[in-house]
Amino acid sequence: MRRYVRSVRIAEIFQREIADILMRKVGDPRLEGVTITRVEVSDDLKLATVFFDVWTMQGDVEKVLRGFKSAHALIKRELARRVRLKFMPRLEFVFDQGIEGGGCGSINH
Repeated sequence: MRRYVRSVRIAEIFQREIADILMRKVGDPRLEGVTITRVEVSDDLKLATVFFDVWTMQGDVEKVLRGFKSAHALIKRELARRVRLKFMPRLEFVFDQGIEGGGCGSINH
């Protein structure tokens, strides 16, 4: 299936901006050592799947998912402030299995 250029561009922007928001705005210790590996935005721009990895030795995926759930509103609000779209996509945070092939986890909002 052909990917629309706009959704790919938005995904790249989201990856950069969410990483910056985590670094500068979110103070939740559960999200320390988290790297945004990629973002996939649906062609209809209604869903943004944010893939992450945990680079610390204490990387507990369930703990990180709880951190994302807690910080979700702040991340979405800040993202909406930085990226002007008519409608902000729903954010879904998913552990990136591609890096280690480990367990899977996700949280939908």
